[in-house]
Amino acid sequence: MASAVGDRATRPETRKIARRYWRGGVLSSAGLATILATIVLVHHVSFKPPRTSASIPPAQKPELALPDRPSIAVLPFVNMSGDHEQEYFSDGLSDYLITHLSRIPGLFVIARSSSFVYKRKAVSAQQVGRELGVGLVLEGSVLRSSNRIEINVQLADAASATNRWAQSFDGPRQDLFTVENDILRKIVTTLALLFKLDNLKVPRGFAGVQPKENLEAFDDWLRCSAVSVESESACGHQTRGRPRAKSGCC
Repeated sequence: MASAVGDRATRPETRKIARRYWRGGVLSSAGLATILATIVLVHHVSFKPPRTSASIPPAQKPELALPDRPSIAVLPFVNMSGDHEQEYFSDGLSDYLITHLSRIPGLFVIARSSSFVYKRKAVSAQQVGRELGVGLVLEGSVLRSSNRIEINVQLADAASATNRWAQSFDGPRQDLFTVENDILRKIVTTLALLFKLDNLKVPRGFAGVQPKENLEAFDDWLRCSAVSVESESACGHQTRGRPRAKSGCC
């Protein structure tokens, strides 16, 4: 009978011990499962290929080789008046320089259709030189009032983006023709000095725009030139050369 009492006394203790081991086993299994799941996740993340961006950088224009003679691009002059209606005047000055520089032997001058692509764009001389294949870039600005005109011009080296020449021209509006011819001659003189070319000069007899020409007629020609560039059918033809003393563009 004493044995029976002892057995009943030890049974609860045995159940407690069994329950403790069972709980420990369950917890151990859960912990093991957690560890395994963590290992699998880390392994998956570590070996997952990185995401690549779908955006493709724009292809750069190929760099053009420089010609074997002094080369220059005249960018559209900036209209500083704040009046969009005066845009034709700054464009006309750029067009004048492009046209007359291209007539000078020994110079390689980029056409207006190529240089005016950069109109109203913030570009560096290096970018223009690389994309157009020139060694020099001419930039400028124009501020015209009712009776005065101010023109700032700078010539930059396309390789180093450093200024090789810069000058400001300020005077009465009626001196426009003289200022244009003066700018042209100083550009050519600067190029001759930079490249040590004695034969690079404005040809003898070059007159450019003559002061005796009518200023209003010249202004009309500039307006027509700006319109004809945008639409060749605006006046029924493409305006060429210097204006005659007449009003209107057609």
